[in-house]
Amino acid sequence: VASGATSAIQGGSGNSAAGSLAAVGGGEFNSAFGTKSFVGGGAGNQASGETSAVGGGTGNQATGLHATIPGGDSNSAAQRAFAAGTRAKAVTTGAFVWADSTAADFTSTANDQFLLRASGGVGIGKNNPAQALDVVGNIVATGTITGSSDRHVKENFTTVNPREVLEKVTAMPVQR
Repeated sequence: VASGATSAIQGGSGNSAAGSLAAVGGGEFNSAFGTKSFVGGGAGNQASGETSAVGGGTGNQATGLHATIPGGDSNSAAQRAFAAGTRAKAVTTGAFVWADSTAADFTSTANDQFLLRASGGVGIGKNNPAQALDVVGNIVATGTITGSSDRHVKENFTTVNPREVLEKVTAMPVQR
């Protein structure tokens, strides 16, 4: 049902365009409630923020002013925020949240964050990252880069015999 002033629905079933100048392209059970909001397709998507948009996917909610969700599953975006992937929750203003296919929420915690959850790693300049972040090329940093040498973040400790360690140390040659 296109009930908003100059709103439109191009196809699909069970869709609603209630916002002024709102549009739904197709799919099913999609809703464009915000002024100038848009849902391209998919199922169960909602664009309720002014000038918010959902491209497609399933169960996505663009609730804030200028919120954007290109697609995916069960994402939400607040004011001027972007959410994509699976269960990406850009719930703070200006947040950019990309979440991989992990079946768990990945939620912004402060305004203007850029967050990535990529359990297969992030590759910059390569398509087969071997670490959480794998970069081909030079990296320039203008701040401090801190490696963690904190016992609390390390794993797989094994017990050693202190006497054996001391015997090895005393057996080392020492010269002046």
